[in-house]
Amino acid sequence: MPNKPSEPRSSRLVEMAAAIATIALLLAIAFMTLQSTKQLQMQSTYWTSIVLGVLTAILALIPIAIVAYIVQKIRGKAAQATEELTMERAHVKTSLDRANKLETENRSLAQYMQTFLEQIEDYAIFGMDVDCRATTWNRGVLKVLGYSEEEFLGQEIRNLIFTPEAISMGIPAAEFATAAKEGRASDDRWMMRKGGTRFWASGITSAIANEQGTVVGYSKVMRDLTVWKTDQDELSELAARLSDADRRKDEFLAVLAHELRNPLAPILNAIQLMGISGLNADIEELRQTIERQAGQLIRLIDGLLDVSRIGRGKIQMKKEVVDLRDVVKSGVEASEMAIQEKNQQLAVHVPLHPVVANVDSARLSQVVSNLLNNASRYSDALCKIEIVLDSEQAEDGSQSAKFTVTDNGIGIARDRLDDIFEMFSQVDESTRGLAGLGIGLT
Repeated sequence: MPNKPSEPRSSRLVEMAAAIATIALLLAIAFMTLQSTKQLQMQSTYWTSIVLGVLTAILALIPIAIVAYIVQKIRGKAAQATEELTMERAHVKTSLDRANKLETENRSLAQYMQTFLEQIEDYAIFGMDVDCRATTWNRGVLKVLGYSEEEFLGQEIRNLIFTPEAISMGIPAAEFATAAKEGRASDDRWMMRKGGTRFWASGITSAIANEQGTVVGYSKVMRDLTVWKTDQDELSELAARLSDADRRKDEFLAVLAHELRNPLAPILNAIQLMGISGLNADIEELRQTIERQAGQLIRLIDGLLDVSRIGRGKIQMKKEVVDLRDVVKSGVEASEMAIQEKNQQLAVHVPLHPVVANVDSARLSQVVSNLLNNASRYSDALCKIEIVLDSEQAEDGSQSAKFTVTDNGIGIARDRLDDIFEMFSQVDESTRGLAGLGIGLT
């Protein structure tokens, strides 16, 4: 059982005063009663004296009852006040214990974070006051910037790590102004470490504000990315050199193709004239071989010209509204001779009605011709080649067209279908001598 709380000293004084007052009152009443009794004994009868004594006693008890009531009320209030004071004292003690515990935990957490940040070496992490003087330090500052804790603390950061060129351009002031306004500012530029050596720094400057939103300091996190920056610069320089070399290569191919085509034209004309002069069978066979190889060489040179145009972005689409049936006809005419030389059968299927589209007819005709040439090259003699032009109308009224070329040649494996649209790509390397440069479907 807990001890009953002791009553306040003021309560005990009140009780003592009330008791003394009661005794004094009783003595006074008794004295008055005695005096009255003496007088009544001399002046009144016996019954009158009894009535007077009773009334005197009643009058004496009334003040006693009043004083007892007042004393009891005072004792009750005193006990209640004592209990409330005890509860308040316990509540205050609990609050103080909680506050002390939180303060201890915060102090431990702050110590842990400080130790953690000080142990980081790859990142320089430090704080500054509102005048940009260093207030904290970690091991990363020593590794990245080269300053010990004694050398670093209290230094004006803007003059310490920014290059003279950056300072003259006002970059440090702008960076900290941006951080104060927006809360943070990026920092990717050449900086200085101890001794004046430069390194490529990547980091962030952040503003530290109080509860009223007033900036009271800054923090900075930065690391050394000089190796990465050097690699990027070297890659950029290499890319520039490769781009220049590629441009020169395209120019060389264009000149080479042009210069090779000039002597081939009279050679091919001479070979064709020889066919008119009536040569014997052996010489005619040789002439036809020369003519075929000269034609193949011309196609290769045309391919070189196309490579040069593609590389330099010189190919431009000249779109016009044409009938796609005429495009098919033009492509067939360009490939028909090669197909006939191998005694292959060509079937052409086009709609009876016009199929109109806005296209570059010359380029599209070249696509049709390339597809037919590929079908012929990779198919045996007497095989069948078929080209079909279809047109379809969608629900929204738009119209689409599709070219389909089929043959019964060596075919293409499914996993190599996408490769045929790559520059210089040929699916079957063993047939490279039969084909061109591998750009016909690019």
